[in-house]
Amino acid sequence: MPFSGSSRVLSLLLAPLLWAGSAGSAVSMARADAYLDALQEAAGDVRVDPLSTGNSGKVKIGSEPAAAGQVVVTGKADIPPGLDLAGLEGFLKQGYVGSYAFFKRLSDEQKQKVFAAYQARPEIAYVREQIKQQYLQRY
Repeated sequence: MPFSGSSRVLSLLLAPLLWAGSAGSAVSMARADAYLDALQEAAGDVRVDPLSTGNSGKVKIGSEPAAAGQVVVTGKADIPPGLDLAGLEGFLKQGYVGSYAFFKRLSDEQKQKVFAAYQARPEIAYVREQIKQQYLQRY
């Protein structure tokens, strides 16, 4: 006989637990798919610039301000001072896609707070921290 009495009882008791675990897995997969869809939407317009192609990660690419909303890529290591709000947004979109995804979801007032922080301290780590703080204060 392939199953003894206790093995059969054990398998009957474990079957609902295994089924519940697979149902939870399906919910997790649905959440993961929604998250991936949101990331894909946020990164839809992102493209690799020619200067960073083949970059081994040893060189940080920065930018300089140009016309409103435009960014010129240079070899500087940090965020350039003197950008307007559109320039800051363009800089984030080109070089810091994750931060840009959160920045674009901020209210206009929150964006102004991040911009004021950037004007006070034009350091990318500080600006990214301000974006995170403003995003977490939305709720």
